[in-house]
Amino acid sequence: MEPQFNRAEDMLRRVSPEGRALAHRERMERQRRTNRQLGLCALLALALWLLLFGLGQGGVAVGGPLLAGAVLVFLLGCAAILLGFRKRPVRIAELQGVPLTAVPAKVGDWLEQQRNLLPPPAAPVLDSLSRQLSVLGPQLAAIKHDPGANAVRKLVATELPELVERYRNIPASVAPADAGAQLVEGLKIIDGEIHRISSDLASGSFDALATQNRYLQLKYDAGLGGS
Repeated sequence: MEPQFNRAEDMLRRVSPEGRALAHRERMERQRRTNRQLGLCALLALALWLLLFGLGQGGVAVGGPLLAGAVLVFLLGCAAILLGFRKRPVRIAELQGVPLTAVPAKVGDWLEQQRNLLPPPAAPVLDSLSRQLSVLGPQLAAIKHDPGANAVRKLVATELPELVERYRNIPASVAPADAGAQLVEGLKIIDGEIHRISSDLASGSFDALATQNRYLQLKYDAGLGGS
């Protein structure tokens, strides 16, 4: 069933405006990463060429062993560059030590890691969450020293991952029929709250206590509290 789920998810992402925008951002990010990698490899090649040229000008015989060594250094250097640009998997336990403004991006990356493990109907909400989190990060600079920062960090870095983890930890043999629907509903609630926080920050009317109380009310009214 997994290939069918992946095909259904891909279809949902294609028809979702948020999914198309997210896919475009992902393509642009991959292109920028590739351009940086190629640029660094080109600089390495230039540096090696200049080194060999300088040795040749100094009377050193640039023969086969030296050329082979330069090629080996180039290949190893390019391999290191490629590995250096790989994204390290995000671990939720690390988020408490991450600066507030970086938390949304880290959680967005973590959600992408979980995407294939979640039911296909969650795909449009995950797309929306990714978009909301990318907007929220820079906005949080305005409240990073405010008491309200803790409420936002708890919602994004604790409540959101815990909701996903609770769904993933339900054994398939005892999972209720509506487990996926409950997950989607919970994700929609958090998505709506993040959107509201972002709008409040943009308008200068952010209220930390109201944010926490409103989310807790919605959470338990919807039956999303953990056991």
